Amino acid sequence: MKCLPSTSPFLNNSTVLHDSHAEILAIRAFNHHLLHEAQTLLTNPPYQSPILRRRSPNDQPQPQYQHPFILSPNISFVMYSSAAPCGDASMELVMEAQADATPWPLPTPTTTTPPPNTATPTAPTTSLLGRSHFSHLGVVRRKPARADSPSTLSKSCTDKLTLHTCTSLLSSLPSLLIVPSSNSYLSLFILPTSQYRPIAFARAFSATGRMAPLAGREWEGGYAFRPFRVEETGVEFTWARRSTGDGGKERKPRGKGSNICAVWTAGGVEEVLIGGVVAGRKKGYERGASEVSRGGMWKVFGGVVEKLGREIGGEGIPWGVGEVGSYEGLKGCEALSRRKQVGKDVKREVLKGWDGGWGERVI
Repeated sequence: MKCLPSTSPFLNNSTVLHDSHAEILAIRAFNHHLLHEAQTLLTNPPYQSPILRRRSPNDQPQPQYQHPFILSPNISFVMYSSAAPCGDASMELVMEAQADATPWPLPTPTTTTPPPNTATPTAPTTSLLGRSHFSHLGVVRRKPARADSPSTLSKSCTDKLTLHTCTSLLSSLPSLLIVPSSNSYLSLFILPTSQYRPIAFARAFSATGRMAPLAGREWEGGYAFRPFRVEETGVEFTWARRSTGDGGKERKPRGKGSNICAVWTAGGVEEVLIGGVVAGRKKGYERGASEVSRGGMWKVFGGVVEKLGREIGGEGIPWGVGEVGSYEGLKGCEALSRRKQVGKDVKREVLKGWDGGWGERVI
């Protein structure tokens, strides 16, 4: 499996990736590359980045938090996936592949433990695992898809991509250094025709589906609900797993899932990962940490902040960033309050049932 089980002792370890699904790794690698570009701009001033530049006095000011960098205005970001994201956007495909598509009875809702100093518990929520209860649509789902795999707290790629339509592609660390502009959001998602079900993608990601309550919503700090376009292609990935979708009676030869992942960026990251760490390394040790893990990202981020501090004496660095000494401490930084509010609103109004632990707090 490509996610850490909820019982894993490495959930709070910054050297191990919790979720190694392709879409999530791609976004992590993208954010690592942004940090690498920021670091290169600082250490090599003549360098001209194709995607990032230093802010100038002519850029739209944000007095409270002065981001030192901004994305180049003439770029947009596209994601290609050889398969529909796991979760709600692929439920029609799951139903088509069933020998018996009779809806399953829903599990009994679970009551969430009330927060401290709260008299009553929060509303009951239903937590669905992977492909189970496939007829229940528009809901948050957990990974993995296989019922015989250990349970995880990690949410589906569909749900995480949905959250990114409001928080942008920038993760926590880059969002402290780079202005969350309109082009920091995913603009286009491309996938093979065989994997695209328009009704599923509209339901999962668009303002006509479950995101309707957030249509036109804007937040402080430049955040807004910005859904991406979807295009299909007739080109299939050579090694993609495919079934005929004929009710499960007859299937084409298909490959088996693998726990091996590859990560590559234009900034020099080339890794093979197994179980959330670099192949051949043990979990829990720094030598096994991927460059796109929390620990790896923190190392690059720290280098950028240190260089900025020496260059401008702390001016222009988001408030409080230079004073924190750990990733967990940074998550409580005032400069992240706007982004955190966006996430809370989306989970409260649309992604109901998103009740994660440590692994979900650090997305």
